[in-house]
Amino acid sequence: MVLQVPFPKGGQVDDKAKLAAHDLAMLEYQYNRALADSRTEINGLAQKLQYLTGKINMLDSLVAEKKKEVDAARESYKLGKMTNLELQFVEGKVDQAESDYYSALFEHMVTTATLRSFFGEDIIHQGSGGSIPLEGRRIDAAVEAPGPSP
Repeated sequence: MVLQVPFPKGGQVDDKAKLAAHDLAMLEYQYNRALADSRTEINGLAQKLQYLTGKINMLDSLVAEKKKEVDAARESYKLGKMTNLELQFVEGKVDQAESDYYSALFEHMVTTATLRSFFGEDIIHQGSGGSIPLEGRRIDAAVEAPGPSP
């Protein structure tokens, strides 16, 4: 007859418990790191939106100012005080200001979409529901308008 004595498996249980505790600690670290990264990204996007809103409003005013300059330049051209080349140069400044305006507006829309998608909002089927105000103007109105406000 053979005597069988079970050996206690306390060491294996302790090792498994230590391994599970270590895995839990790693998961908590990864979770906290992801949460911190998310907060940083959200704050960065919010600051970018604030900056772009100011930039869009400034460029909108600049476009209106440049259009007034073009009107004055056209009158000078009609009176013979300005050459055609000088008039085209002034008109080119309006084109550049409008280009900068629409670039900033596009960047604002992309940043808004990124922020909305970050929170799980359906941005493709969103429609014109939640627009960001631009000092009395809505993004949707600014996008739908044929150009900057006069």
